[in-house]
Amino acid sequence: MKNGNAFLSAMLVTAMGTTAFAQPRLVITPAAEDLDASGNKSVGRLVEWTAGPTAHYVPYLWERGVGFTRMPGMYATPEMVRGSSDLTNLVSNLRNDENWGDLNCFNGYCFANLPGCTPGEPRPPENPCWVPTNAFWYSSSTGWINTGSFDRLQDPGTGRWYGGTRCDGTIASPYDISGDGRYIVGGAWWAPLLHSSGGPGFGLCGNFYAFRYDSQTGQFLGLTSSSGSTTTRADRVNHDGSVITGYDLGPIPDGQGGFWSGRRLCVWTNGVQTLLDPYWSNSTIWPVNGPGTVIAGQPSTQFNQAIFGSGGIKLVRWVRQPDHSWQPQNLGRPVDRDQGLAIDILVALYPSAISDDGNTIIGTAQYNALGPTGTSRPFIWRPTLNNGVPLDLADYIASIDPTNPMLAEGFHLMHTRGISADGNRMLVTIMDRRNTCTNGAESHVTFTSGILYLDGTGVACDAPRIGTAQPFWEVSTFYPFGAALNVSASGSFPLSYQWQREDPNNPGQWIDLVDECTNFPLWGGDYTGFSQTFAYEGTRTNQLRIGMYEPTFCDRTGRYRVVVTNACGSVTSEPGMVTTNPAPIFVSHPGTSSFCATGGGSLAASVSGSGTYAYRWQFESPEGSDQWEDVVGPTIWDPFSNMFCDVSGETTSTLSISNVFLGSHSGTIRFRLRASAYACAGSAVSNPGALVLCQADFNCSGGVPDDADVAAFFEAWNAGDPSADVNGSGGVPDDADVALYFDLWNSGC
Repeated sequence: MKNGNAFLSAMLVTAMGTTAFAQPRLVITPAAEDLDASGNKSVGRLVEWTAGPTAHYVPYLWERGVGFTRMPGMYATPEMVRGSSDLTNLVSNLRNDENWGDLNCFNGYCFANLPGCTPGEPRPPENPCWVPTNAFWYSSSTGWINTGSFDRLQDPGTGRWYGGTRCDGTIASPYDISGDGRYIVGGAWWAPLLHSSGGPGFGLCGNFYAFRYDSQTGQFLGLTSSSGSTTTRADRVNHDGSVITGYDLGPIPDGQGGFWSGRRLCVWTNGVQTLLDPYWSNSTIWPVNGPGTVIAGQPSTQFNQAIFGSGGIKLVRWVRQPDHSWQPQNLGRPVDRDQGLAIDILVALYPSAISDDGNTIIGTAQYNALGPTGTSRPFIWRPTLNNGVPLDLADYIASIDPTNPMLAEGFHLMHTRGISADGNRMLVTIMDRRNTCTNGAESHVTFTSGILYLDGTGVACDAPRIGTAQPFWEVSTFYPFGAALNVSASGSFPLSYQWQREDPNNPGQWIDLVDECTNFPLWGGDYTGFSQTFAYEGTRTNQLRIGMYEPTFCDRTGRYRVVVTNACGSVTSEPGMVTTNPAPIFVSHPGTSSFCATGGGSLAASVSGSGTYAYRWQFESPEGSDQWEDVVGPTIWDPFSNMFCDVSGETTSTLSISNVFLGSHSGTIRFRLRASAYACAGSAVSNPGALVLCQADFNCSGGVPDDADVAAFFEAWNAGDPSADVNGSGGVPDDADVALYFDLWNSGC
């Protein structure tokens, strides 16, 4: 508590009366994306690393007093895992490896602004094919099952596919599963046969529709919109699947007699949609309790003005009436926070979960401090707490247990994710800034999560446990000066960590490590003036950073482990190995490859050695500048010439390019490959290679242009096809195009 908030804490005690409260307790568990109804189990993804930098996201179940259980079956993607009330049924996004809908290689249909591509005709498949993700349902008896998506249909007249499709690497995205484990809800892509302009549809993307999948019948059902909206999404579902919250995209009054299109909060009750907030709403997820009788959210200020007579930020609770209508109740808002030198102003509320009786609502309050940063803090609402006004969760803990270790300076509760059926246990995420490595700016911040027991009665001390077998190491995107070892540990808070390194001169003997701080700002900025040549940092946190910025520091390779301790025990991890690779040396470089006007090509290079390297292709932009930009797929664009193309394999040793549009580009696109060794061995770049346009290969058959290319050119020229406009003058192809084409044909390209 700081400054004026201490007075607030005293007032809270008065407001709550003389009721005795047990000490709140926190049990750390990194498997924390959903909570079971009892509040004693959680599920989430832990990272498992194989040799080198390859990571897998694996669902783990955690239970108090038992520890971690690795869930069998597929690896999860970086999407969140959610579970039923008892966590025996799960849902997540996984790779569409069995190719449901034959969508992995389907690349849609041509549209008018792609040169050499007839509208409505199939686009060439990507190489390699893009494997999208889809919604998967899990039970212990079935394992992971692909839910499919909306029906995929083929038009008998044109042969074009429409209906269920993919977009942005996904087919269907699940957002929740009902408490009984039967229903999955989310949003899925549906492509129309005809575009809104009347032309042929693209076959990809299209509309995003809310769905409910029934795991017992296998039925994938779209949720209808009473307003005819072509964009809807389902976000949360109650215990038996009868009440689903989400949004649609519809007309919103602009206050000046017109309308604009925006997200509107809605609820589907037994499949019938009702708009709860017909105006644009700040909240993105609207939780519903298990029985489906209470919904919570932060509605729009227009809604508040219309319903309550005053705008601004409010937590609103909708209660279901006997006629299935929903009655809104204004619950107020947490106070702005006095930080002494500045006031943190509340800018948004994001409720996340509701107890079954509807009388406990938790969520995250977002504050925008006077400065460049903001803060996130959990809040709690109960009708008997703080006179029925939402309250900062840390303030609540301080009011009943002012010496609780969770209130330590630098230990910051950030978000809430789930709640038990009785409302006394909740899933929280935490930012830990207690590390002492600071020099005017925090250099080491770690994150964790856990189950907060508001009533700690009967919650015995839970001894430390480690989830994955060994610490995993990575080179962090935000941490350019070394390697990082991470551990996934659980146990009653506070947990203490001690990282150790095996003595290279005495195998089997372990040396306690101590911090030698880097003291540089982690989240970007100027590193000038901060030490980069450190040894170790975070030796007493769940992430150890190992400095390998200079080659002389490469002797820090070897075995590392961590000892995790709390008040009721300790556990030692298995050793994790940190190795360095030899610096990459290119033994082959990308050469020159030609592509035709409507096709593409590929380039490849290779490095020596058996090490594991990170690859990234780069392209020259502007043309002829010897300035290089990283290739980031699936499409790259050169703004100087308006050249764009589709790419794949940009992080492998082979780059594939397709659907090239040159704009004002000359036709020679230069690429090179950068290979980077992990830790301190450095990186290298290949000699440049090039893709060269071969306009004379008119039929895209490859090889030296021949008579078949001439025939294909004149067929297009006679038809006035823009693809025969080889000189790019615009308009109907003319004699100048013929002359230029034969010049190209005679020269071989």
